[in-house]
Amino acid sequence: MMNKDEQLVRFLKTSMGQAIGEEVATEVVKSAIFMKKAKDTILFMEHDEGKGFYILLEGVVKLARYSEDGRESILHIPEGPDVFAQASPFLGKYPATAIALSECQLLFLEKAEVLRLMERHGRFAIPLFNTMAVWLQSLVMKIEQLTLDDASARLARFLLAQINTQDMLKNSSSLTLPMKKGDLATMLNIKQATLSRTLRRLQDEKILEIQGKAVEIRDIKGLERMLLPPLD
Repeated sequence: MMNKDEQLVRFLKTSMGQAIGEEVATEVVKSAIFMKKAKDTILFMEHDEGKGFYILLEGVVKLARYSEDGRESILHIPEGPDVFAQASPFLGKYPATAIALSECQLLFLEKAEVLRLMERHGRFAIPLFNTMAVWLQSLVMKIEQLTLDDASARLARFLLAQINTQDMLKNSSSLTLPMKKGDLATMLNIKQATLSRTLRRLQDEKILEIQGKAVEIRDIKGLERMLLPPLD
């Protein structure tokens, strides 16, 4: 179990934590409830009352929606440290279901504490709404990608987003897929067989090597070229 100092260090690594600064972040950590959840735990269900939002200190969570016939649509895969469900206290309900994909350590900030911190600290409110705006923008981009990109471009865009910004400056980078390939295919809205064929082709073209969830990007420029529209 992380102590408060370790929790603060993790929170300060999120974009929200960096924006509000250490003083306000310390108050957030003190006001939040620490949770440790096992893999496959459901944190909340779509349409549950939005009682607060989560700071994911460590682990991986899947945010998804489900149709009446059980089809899954993955909206986002937060990896710790990150923040998610921050709009739910204002929406009144959670807009998706959250499931732990690994053992997770989290902080839960209740709605009453969110409102109290907003009244007390402008430095808390503005970054909070900024993270909501970024989330909305990411959903709009996802819609555009699913509409305009083919399977290869969707995969390339996902892999590039997983690479640390500093590693992007190098010619190669290593990463670990945060989810099973089946979940990745669902999130990219492609069939698992199509994902497997695309990964195999990228290996044949020496763009990447993959072993289980471990991916070695050999040619970042090659991935970036996959995002370009085809030449007439």
